[in-house]
Amino acid sequence: QQILLEERVTLLDLFPTISEYFKHSGQKKSSDYTLSGLSLLELLKGKGDRIRNRTLFASIDKNKIIAAFKSGWKLIYNPKELKTMTQVGTDYTYDKFELYHCDKDPMEKSNLQSGNGKRIQVYINMIRSYLKNKNSIKKGFQKRRKYINDPETLKRLRTLGYID
Repeated sequence: QQILLEERVTLLDLFPTISEYFKHSGQKKSSDYTLSGLSLLELLKGKGDRIRNRTLFASIDKNKIIAAFKSGWKLIYNPKELKTMTQVGTDYTYDKFELYHCDKDPMEKSNLQSGNGKRIQVYINMIRSYLKNKNSIKKGFQKRRKYINDPETLKRLRTLGYID
């Protein structure tokens, strides 16, 4: 049986979904770590309010450009007005803020930043909070773990962008 869901989700939702699906009946929790995603099984049970009402974030190039999605709206925050690889060679205006109503403009052709300063500020505050939380979690993991890697492994991890 095929089920069509029209909610915006993230790849971070896959692990919690699979984990919940295969959870043993007597098991109270599957991990000591708080997961970033949510189980999509909530949607199938008709309890998708947490999924529908959350804010999703996406970023490229180590958070140099970051987007926030909520309630059908999307803000792209590009503070340095960087060009991405997909934009090179295209006719594109690079703005610090790009605001789209994705439900009405799924191709993101009409930047609605003008006249929406309050909405943009709300999204910027959400982005700042997200980055602050993300960085504090990252620092906490780094303090608790001791990494023993040879120079070649460290070089490979840097090349792939996993570490600075």
